[in-house]
Amino acid sequence: MSKQNVMRGNGDCKWYYKDPSGLIRGPFSQQQMAQWYDFGYFSDDLEIAFGENSMFLPLHQYKEISLKQN
Repeated sequence: MSKQNVMRGNGDCKWYYKDPSGLIRGPFSQQQMAQWYDFGYFSDDLEIAFGENSMFLPLHQYKEISLKQN
C-alpha cells in the first residue's frame, strides 16, 4: 500500500490531528499530512480527522478504510 493512498483526497480538503497533549492542530493540506506521514512523524494511533466536522479516528483505521476501497 502506498502511504499516499492512506491520506488521499483532493487538495481543498483539510486534515486535522490531535497532538500528544490532546490539542487539535490544523487545518493542513493533504499533501502536507502525507509528507509528514512519509517522514514517519505520525504513529498509527495518532488521531486524525478529515474536515472540520469529522470524527477523529486513529490513523490505522484510515489505513484499513483505504485498503478496503482499493
